[in-house]
Amino acid sequence: MRVQLFSDVESGAYAQKLLEIGEDHLDTDQEGMVLFTHQFCHVVEFEVELIDHVFPNMQQHIYDEKWLCERTILAPKNETVAKINKKILGKQASETSVYNSIDTVMSSDDTMSYPVEFLNSLDLSGVPSQVGAKLELKVGVPVFSATVLGCESPN
Repeated sequence: MRVQLFSDVESGAYAQKLLEIGEDHLDTDQEGMVLFTHQFCHVVEFEVELIDHVFPNMQQHIYDEKWLCERTILAPKNETVAKINKKILGKQASETSVYNSIDTVMSSDDTMSYPVEFLNSLDLSGVPSQVGAKLELKVGVPVFSATVLGCESPN
């Protein structure tokens, strides 16, 4: 996993913590809950509050690569990531273009067996949905790279 650093101690500590999470080295309390310091994360009640905290004044900074690289939202599941990405995309004014990558069958004999709506609804295991079945883009919005951390989880 690559983390872009901007030559400061705080970025180095953050990068180190991300690597520890990726290697499943997590500090937990007596109940097994993962412990994070307040310097590492900001706990909020609603996703919109999280987005506004991590990406304040996004319209102003949308083309600032350095500003975008200094921000991260970690989520335990791909569905959560997709939901947050959709909300961030929805805040941008331009029209959304949707590209479906799974909408055909291998054999024309099976055409009636698999409706296009079914094929477009497939989520590929281990692949974020924005990479697998559907890609949503807007003019003027940067494309974010989705990274799946290799953490083993009992849930």
